[in-house]
Amino acid sequence: MIYAILGQTASGKTDLAIKLARQLNLPLIGCDVYQMYKELNIGSAKPSKEELEGVDYHLIDSDSIEHKLSVKEYQERCRKIIDKYAAEGKDVIISGGTLLYLRSVIYPYKFNDEQAREDAKYEGYTNAELYEKLLEVDPETAKTLNVNNRRRVMRALQIFDSGVKKSEIIKKPKKLVYPIKIFVIDIDKEEGNKRIASRVNRMFANGLVSEVEMLQKQFDTSLPGFDAIGYKELINMPQSEYSLEEIKEKIIVNTRRYAKRQRTFLRNQFKDVHRLSPKEIYDYVLLDIQRRRRNKASLGFELLSKIEKTNAVVVGIGGVGSILAEALVRIGVNEITIIDKDVVDPSNLNRQFAYTAMDIGRSKVDVLEERLLKIDPKANITKMFSPYRDELISRDCDIIFDCVDDVEAKVSICLLGKLENIKVIHATGSGLRRDSTKMKMGVLADTGEPLAKKFKRVLKANNVFDFSDILVTYSAEIPVKRRTAELGSNVLVPNAEGLAMLSYFIKEL
Repeated sequence: MIYAILGQTASGKTDLAIKLARQLNLPLIGCDVYQMYKELNIGSAKPSKEELEGVDYHLIDSDSIEHKLSVKEYQERCRKIIDKYAAEGKDVIISGGTLLYLRSVIYPYKFNDEQAREDAKYEGYTNAELYEKLLEVDPETAKTLNVNNRRRVMRALQIFDSGVKKSEIIKKPKKLVYPIKIFVIDIDKEEGNKRIASRVNRMFANGLVSEVEMLQKQFDTSLPGFDAIGYKELINMPQSEYSLEEIKEKIIVNTRRYAKRQRTFLRNQFKDVHRLSPKEIYDYVLLDIQRRRRNKASLGFELLSKIEKTNAVVVGIGGVGSILAEALVRIGVNEITIIDKDVVDPSNLNRQFAYTAMDIGRSKVDVLEERLLKIDPKANITKMFSPYRDELISRDCDIIFDCVDDVEAKVSICLLGKLENIKVIHATGSGLRRDSTKMKMGVLADTGEPLAKKFKRVLKANNVFDFSDILVTYSAEIPVKRRTAELGSNVLVPNAEGLAMLSYFIKEL
């Protein structure tokens, strides 16, 4: 699991990330391009060696400013670090302000094998020609940039040269490469502005001007690292023309603008973000580590990681579906969508653990959502109070659990799974059974129980004749004879079928 600690600049994310890394003995990976440069210390707000003492940290203070970093290189290096710790069964913490870099790591962007081409390729271009080129290859990104912002326009072209448009990285991709929980420090805008002003004042008091003067003597200031706020203003606004107070005010204004862009990015470009206070984030991560400890021990780190990046849909949340959904939360499935059209009925109370007499008349999805959030307050639950329809299924889901008795719905789910290449596990009925030990996992061809027979018949009407690849849970017990209009059902078998579906899901992984 990656625990990402994010937030606008000066929100306190680095301090919190270091505290968690030290407390939990977890590796800390930096995600701030300017804090990677060894030479940029005061102006980058890089944590000091003393602050990082005792922490296993990476991609902080790691590169010379003469090395031109790229999204592609960061992706490769960061994934290599994460994969190393994953092989050891370790979680990691990532924190920093270069949010584009983080997206490149956790989502499946593929760059060309060749490195992004050097600046020299574009040196002969005017600003207008560079911008025109970007408009041609990546118009979405071009619209967000000023024609005279040569460096950023050039960077966007270099990203394109590496095999992917910058606008494609900023869009929301569907699948996660790694399981991740993203926390954003919730800070009021005005409080954030005060902290920015205070930080800039501290930077000047700690010798930012001297640091920049020393760097100007040692390095070419056209290097990308000097584009960092705090450095570029002191370089481009010499004290001979501007007072120190004017330069300081410009740095504060530019930092506030940068913080605004970060807030916008965090609102729009990451899914399932948890906005909390530092204490709430700290407490939740500690709780989550403890909650996951036994799952890690029993399932193994590799299998648990697959589970934790899975998006699941449960259609029908009666006895089978509700116990399944609860189990999915307990093992840490990334995102769970629950779909049902029913309200809680008195007849449900003999077998459906999720519902009580206090819930009668309420929609099942509302009641179950509340129950699931008591297990994990930050679980990603989407509820839909509706009969099943194909359009309710997000195409980025990994598995659909079909827990409905309606045969037409079952067939529709089955056909959708085949069309969109989504794995589906069907429940084929637990009514009129008494023996939970008779529950099996197999394929539709294995069973001839009543619901399965209807399922097959309607599938044939839809030109599906091969049942050997349709995954089902079914009972090997002969159903008891039905004597009343009421379908007999006890607490044992429906819950056993829900847990059998969970076992099948894990087995398939």
